[in-house]
Amino acid sequence: MNGAAVFIDRAKIRTPANLRIDYRVIDATSADALTTLGDAATFDAAVCSMAMMDLAEIAPLLAAVRRLLKPDGVFVFSVCHPAFNATTTRMTSEFFTGEDGRTRQRFGVANDFYLSPRTDASEGIINQPEPHPMFHRSISGLLRECFAAGFVADAFEEPAFPAGMSAKSAFSWAKRPEIPPALVVRVRPLAL
Repeated sequence: MNGAAVFIDRAKIRTPANLRIDYRVIDATSADALTTLGDAATFDAAVCSMAMMDLAEIAPLLAAVRRLLKPDGVFVFSVCHPAFNATTTRMTSEFFTGEDGRTRQRFGVANDFYLSPRTDASEGIINQPEPHPMFHRSISGLLRECFAAGFVADAFEEPAFPAGMSAKSAFSWAKRPEIPPALVVRVRPLAL
């Protein structure tokens, strides 16, 4: 059984009996599989949470969502922030002397690769059983594919952990409240 099917089985168990939800496991990179989701202009909204960076191709998914959404529908997706949270990103920590002469520690990220698409093996969770492919796309690359599918972006968020949140690990995103680990975008069908 693949991982998606396990998640669907758990969702079914947790879904209240009075909700009618049609769960499916399909290949989000297959235009043929995506056509089985329904008729054109059927859905008010669609969400893709932290998955598009795991898809080799996103054009089939975007085309399907564009077809399935009602004219006033929305599509919201989130990804690991491609500028700050990619396989090429390195967490940094350094000591420095403040203006008051006291030694302090500063946390950041370093990245020497961003604009070009790239595929790397990645662990979404440290020590997961097997690394999986992660498909890096810049913000402009993601939006370019959305625009090509007939969407216009109307909201864009870069959520970060709140300042002052405690974290023991120097590698925690909570140590970097000014650096967003995720990117969230809302797009709408372009009016014809």
